[in-house]
Amino acid sequence: MRSREKVENKLTEVYEKRVKLRIRKYLRRSFFNCKFNERLLIQDGSFSRKIGTCVNDAVSKDGKIFICDKDECANGCRHYQCRHTRESIENDFLDELADPKICGQTEPKIAVLLWVLYQENGFPGNTKKGGKIKCCKGFWNWLRKLIKRDGSA
Repeated sequence: MRSREKVENKLTEVYEKRVKLRIRKYLRRSFFNCKFNERLLIQDGSFSRKIGTCVNDAVSKDGKIFICDKDECANGCRHYQCRHTRESIENDFLDELADPKICGQTEPKIAVLLWVLYQENGFPGNTKKGGKIKCCKGFWNWLRKLIKRDGSA
C-alpha cells in the first residue's frame, strides 16, 4: 500500500494536469468560448443540427442571423470576448470535484484518489449543509496546500 504522502502527491499531480487542460480548452479562442455565441437548433423533418450564431448587435445587424460555428470565424472576429476566466474555470472544476456523482463521472482518477485518502470520512462531498455540499476538512486542507504551492486561485 502506498503512503498517504505519495497518494496526495499523485492527487496534486492529476489535479494540476486536469486544471491546465481545462484552462487551455476554455481560454482558447473558439466560437464555443465566445460570450456572444449561442447554439441554435435547426430542424427540417428528420434532420436536426445545432449551429453557432452570434448574438452581438454589432455583428448581427437588422435582425439577420450571423452564423459563427467554426474557430476560423472566431479567430477573425474583432468583437470576440471569452466567456471564461482562469478563476471561473478553476471554481467550476472545484465545484465538480465537491460533488461525488459528478466527480466520479468526469474525473474518475481524482475520485479514486480522494476516496483512498479520505475513506475513513467518506467521499469529500458526502454531507449537505444548508443546501450546499460540505466537503470534509481533509479535502479543503489539500486544496489550501495546493493553492499555496501553485500560487493561483
